[in-house]
Amino acid sequence: MRKQFGEFHLLSRMVCSAALAAVFLNSSLFAQETCEDAAALGIETIQGSTQGAPRGGESDCGRSDNSPSHWYRYTAAADASVTVSTCGSDYDTVLSVHSGCPADEDNELGCNDDTCNLQSEVEFSVTEGQEYLVRVAGYRGRTGDYTLELSSDGAGPGPGPGNCEDAVELTLDNRVEGSTAGRESTGSASCGSSSQSPDAIFRYAAEEPCLLVASTCSSGYDTVLSIHSECPPTNDNQLACNDDACDLQSTIAYEVEAGTAYFIRVAGYNGASGDYSLELSCSDPPVEGEGADITISSMSNIRQMGRLGDVVALSMQSTICNIGSEAVDWYGNPDPRHPFLVFNLYRMLGGRLDQVGQSWAKHGFAASQTSGVCGPPCRVDGDGNLGPGCADIYGVSTNASQRTFGPRHEINPWTGAFTYAGSHIDTTSSRHDPVQHRLVVSDDDLDPESNPGARYFVELYTLSHDDSEHTNSVGWQEVDISGQPGGTWDFDFRQVMGNEGPALDAWEGGERTVIPEGELVDDGRSYIDLHVSENEDGTYRYEYALYNLDMHRAVASFTIPVGEGVAISGIGFKAVQSADDGFNNEPWAATRNASGLTWSTSPVAEHPNSNPLGWGSLYNFWFDADAAPAEGSVTLGVYRTDLEGPSSFAGVSRVPGGGAPPPPGGSIFRRGDTDGNGTVELTDAVFILGYLFQGSATPACLETADSDDNGKVDVSDAIRLLGWLFAGGSPLAPPGSEECGRDPTPGDESECDYDANSC
Repeated sequence: MRKQFGEFHLLSRMVCSAALAAVFLNSSLFAQETCEDAAALGIETIQGSTQGAPRGGESDCGRSDNSPSHWYRYTAAADASVTVSTCGSDYDTVLSVHSGCPADEDNELGCNDDTCNLQSEVEFSVTEGQEYLVRVAGYRGRTGDYTLELSSDGAGPGPGPGNCEDAVELTLDNRVEGSTAGRESTGSASCGSSSQSPDAIFRYAAEEPCLLVASTCSSGYDTVLSIHSECPPTNDNQLACNDDACDLQSTIAYEVEAGTAYFIRVAGYNGASGDYSLELSCSDPPVEGEGADITISSMSNIRQMGRLGDVVALSMQSTICNIGSEAVDWYGNPDPRHPFLVFNLYRMLGGRLDQVGQSWAKHGFAASQTSGVCGPPCRVDGDGNLGPGCADIYGVSTNASQRTFGPRHEINPWTGAFTYAGSHIDTTSSRHDPVQHRLVVSDDDLDPESNPGARYFVELYTLSHDDSEHTNSVGWQEVDISGQPGGTWDFDFRQVMGNEGPALDAWEGGERTVIPEGELVDDGRSYIDLHVSENEDGTYRYEYALYNLDMHRAVASFTIPVGEGVAISGIGFKAVQSADDGFNNEPWAATRNASGLTWSTSPVAEHPNSNPLGWGSLYNFWFDADAAPAEGSVTLGVYRTDLEGPSSFAGVSRVPGGGAPPPPGGSIFRRGDTDGNGTVELTDAVFILGYLFQGSATPACLETADSDDNGKVDVSDAIRLLGWLFAGGSPLAPPGSEECGRDPTPGDESECDYDANSC
């Protein structure tokens, strides 16, 4: 679907309507209002109006079920490719083509909502002598005057081998450049009105199964890409087709089989020709997720959209895929059931990856449901949400619209919850300066003279309340930047498709800790990446990057255990600058004491005079130490302590000389109370023995059965429990049997599901 936004050119339509007044009056008499009585339609252009027409009919796009409709019947004179269009009509139309009556989604051959502004176009193949039904309807019940045109290339299945004889063999990761100017049209495709366009044909022999991605994103004209199983390429042997995946250029993805040949057709929109650049790549096919599952396909066409002093605002085109089994909710405000997009920019320089730019959260408002981009077949959702296998594509200008942005902190990243009433978008003026809320970065962070050898990465994170898996909803791509301060920066993506995961993945060679570990219940997680290098004086540089993926309660402190005998110097901190989002930009204070080194911001009680690490953002921490790294435990302090849950979380990383774990968060439980009744007694030892030797039920909290806290449950735990109960033996490991507490051993919290009422 072509997403184009602009004003209606009413003046030209008024002139046309005056010239066609007589034709309009006559042809509208023939338009029929039921499928069974559809009016005959030939290769012609007619006028009509659905004003006053009865409601009826079903289609798979444009939310046009039961909209006022007109029906036409076309009988094919020959095998051909036919295009039916309402481009130039006066209202928001929806077109569908059906193979019979009653016309519904089951016999639908094609459906389109917005190909030409808010009007529609469907291209389909016909067989000589067969009848086809065309339904003219309106988006969500709209009515108005329409222009209906039916045209045919009369070419049948294709003009013969043509360019097939010159098909170039393609290999992966090899860019091919050329021009379609002066070439003939070899075949057809189902998108982009390209059946009569000059084309170039390429052949790819798959050596292994993969998701084959073809792209013309670097081309110089409005391209259309399609993949076919045979040559000449036709609608019948088409496997995938795309028109506008990256601005006016194209990207297609299709899962190929080893040992099979595929034909790739490069053509132009509506007869266009020009210079093209074609790239091929292969990646692992997407694994279908449960329910709705958002993933990032690509970012493209990044541009500078505004400047205010030494600060610039950027925007890029985004392609988001639903690889799940159900549609992703995509309702516009004030309905909160829509995705949110955030854009980040990172710089890698001097052994550190830091975040140099971020945007507010863009509120999604409509899903284009583009096919041929994500790999799986696009199953269009009739309610206008993002159907399984479909892509949503937002252009640069759409992603730069400041009135669609709101602060990130208004959204719960774990649940996707958002309240429109009283929010920024609901209550704040739509006036903005040139950079507000967009992806903002300073000249100093981009200047090549100030950042020699720097590499840059853009990141897109899409969040939705019904997304079943957050970790694949973030993606990144490397981008080259050129220009000078005060001017307009130029950007060039090094990749066609995005890399799944956070941009933190680009910082290779480190060690990652996920906090909290194990299965998540009521909140999200953060990632800690550590890089350690040896300095010339024999000390060690410790570089920690902390990224909050989807932890709603945010992070307010970061603690690393450091022994008293370890010398620390060069302590540093960096946070990405935020703007007008309810917090400040004060650096976190660093404190060294006998137990370790802690960075922290002001507590939630002092909001907004604090700077917590919110979702979709990265902070940096570093220092030099005279001790080599060894395994130890680091701790994150929670910012939103006003919400229910642990006040801190611990995880295993590497620290100077190793270190005992600080008091962790995690579940509260009573050691020895294996049956969860609040009392430690003989029946608890029997419970352990039954679990070990008779296949009885597993304790809801395994940590209650681990009497010696050695990380495993065996017969010695039952013996220790019996010894403490009846023979004056050693007490149970902390938190002990007398009162509830937290497990001092990091990493075990995920095993515990203890009923707090038992405390």
